[in-house]
Amino acid sequence: MGKKWVSERRTSIFQSKLFLRLFFSYILVIVSFMVLCISFLLFENNQISKIQMKRRSEIQLDEVSNLFMQRIMAARNIVQNLSYSTTMKQLYMSTKTGRQLDSYALFSIQSEMSNTMASGGVIHLSDSSLRG
Repeated sequence: MGKKWVSERRTSIFQSKLFLRLFFSYILVIVSFMVLCISFLLFENNQISKIQMKRRSEIQLDEVSNLFMQRIMAARNIVQNLSYSTTMKQLYMSTKTGRQLDSYALFSIQSEMSNTMASGGVIHLSDSSLRG
């Protein structure tokens, strides 16, 4: 008779309205806390991803600006080298006077320009790292 009374008491506890209310409120609190934690983690992940994207953009901008500064410096060096060139002065004087240059002078001007550009490190935009 004692065991039957204990088993009836257990089933009546699990079937009581108070137990069910407490159990479901406990489950609701756990689920609410889990949803809150997951939403916080997703928000933090989103913020971190935005910061990383901004940092990547800043790094790429720095790389592009450094590349352009290198090209500007190379162009300045080329212009400076060509402005002191005697063959370029000869070309300027021949165009001012309207006098024709012989083929050797034209060849020497062309070779000096290509040598100056090669020594200045000129890279055409189509060959740069801006494309990739």
